[in-house]
Amino acid sequence: MTESPTRTRPVTGTIYVSRLLTDRAMNHLHALGAPVRIGSEAPPDRAELEAGISGASAAVITLTERIDAELLAVAGPQLKVIANVAVGFDNIDVSAADAAGVIVTNTPGVLDRASADHTFALILDATRRISEGDRLIRRQQPWVWGPRMLVGLDVSAGGATGRARSDTHPAHRERRSSDP
Repeated sequence: MTESPTRTRPVTGTIYVSRLLTDRAMNHLHALGAPVRIGSEAPPDRAELEAGISGASAAVITLTERIDAELLAVAGPQLKVIANVAVGFDNIDVSAADAAGVIVTNTPGVLDRASADHTFALILDATRRISEGDRLIRRQQPWVWGPRMLVGLDVSAGGATGRARSDTHPAHRERRSSDP
């Protein structure tokens, strides 16, 4: 089990988690010592959301759940915080939450690394013709290799640069791209 990165106060009351989160996040929530009510991996429908949040002191939701005044009333007055696992909070009626005395939080920056990884993946896909090669193989039709087949361009920190050098081996790329 992963240790919590920060010390926290004991939590009283039930924590409702609308959708099963990562193991690390779930371990952290369980380590708080409060009962945890967990939804499935799929987005809950309105009835499931109402049943899950009813009576909870805290709710951890995702961007697929709409939180409005009606749902806050169903939750009850013991609900004190809604933690939105999303960069924004446009799925929450913040005015209604404020009127109900519920604190709303979000997770800015949560997707920064994933977005950067996907950007790099798209760059590699475009310059190395990965999708084109995938489609070729999946068609399961005979083909003959040629020296210009799916060669694409090499990528460096400065963009597409032409020919590869031995220091572009994946092990070298990993060393250059690792976090400081």
